[in-house]
This record gives sequence, C-alpha cells and structure tokens, in this order.
Amino acid sequence: MGHTFLKFSGKNLRGREVAHAVTFYTVIESMNPLTLIYQNTISGMKGMFALQPYKKTKENYLQKENRNVWEYKLSLSSYRKKLIYYHAWELKGIEMSYYFTSYNCATVIYNMLSLANPKIYNQKKLWITPLDTVKFLYKYDLIKESQLFPSNTWLVKMLEDTKNRSQHY
Repeated sequence: MGHTFLKFSGKNLRGREVAHAVTFYTVIESMNPLTLIYQNTISGMKGMFALQPYKKTKENYLQKENRNVWEYKLSLSSYRKKLIYYHAWELKGIEMSYYFTSYNCATVIYNMLSLANPKIYNQKKLWITPLDTVKFLYKYDLIKESQLFPSNTWLVKMLEDTKNRSQHY
C-alpha cells in the first residue's frame, strides 16, 4: 500500500540547505482484528502530523523498513508552493482522526496537493491510496521528474530475479 508525505526543502535563516518531511500518520495500538475494524470504520484512531528531517525519514524507510522511496519533484509556481506550505503549517495544531480507508496519509496529502490544481479535488475517490495521489499528479502534469531510491532488500531481489531469468535464456 505504501505511505506518502511531502518533502519541503530550501535554505534556512543561516543559508544552509535543509529538507524536512511532513507526514500524517497514526500509531496502531492493537493487533486485534475486531478492534482495528471498529477503529477504522467507526471511532477512528488518533491522527498525528510530524515534521522530521527528511534524511532521517528517508533512511528509516530504506534501511529499517526495507521500503523503496519514490521522490517526485513537482512542477509548481512559487505561489502554489506557498499555498501548500502555509496549509501544512495550518494543519500542525489540528486534531484529526485517522481512518485507513477514508482519511489516511494519502487523503491528507491529496487534499493539500489539490491546492496545486483545484481540478484534482474534483476527481476525489471514496478511498485514496498513495498511488492514487501520484496518478492525479501525473494526470495534471504536476510532476517535473521522479526518482526511485530502492531499498537494499528490493535491489538484491531484483538482481536475483534478473540473474535467474538470464539463466533460462
């Protein structure tokens, strides 16, 4: 399924390049399937925003969780970038419930990115995944470039698969 977050980068007051990840998430406190179904559909879970150094976030996904990281550089005017930045700043103190299927990390990022092109919001689906968010960005030509940072586990698996296929030919 994946996870999605925004990377904000630029120069700080000292002129140093910095990058931070803004993410919306929840902490799963129970592995009981009935509790999870109840929380996901009725009560919700505590939604939290985090602002972390991007390098730390990226390393966590790649090294600890063995997950790939896709970076998408967005094609946005400085006005649209500021709208998204200020909206993220507004959300930091708001308490929201997290639902896996109806209000998750992808939903929040999707809503924030609709500030880049309001037509995105008109395309809203019942359940938005991280992949849906990327598809909408491509649909409205908002992705300037993309780059994959593979986890070591994934990279080794791909190399093994390639080796195995080449032995069959």
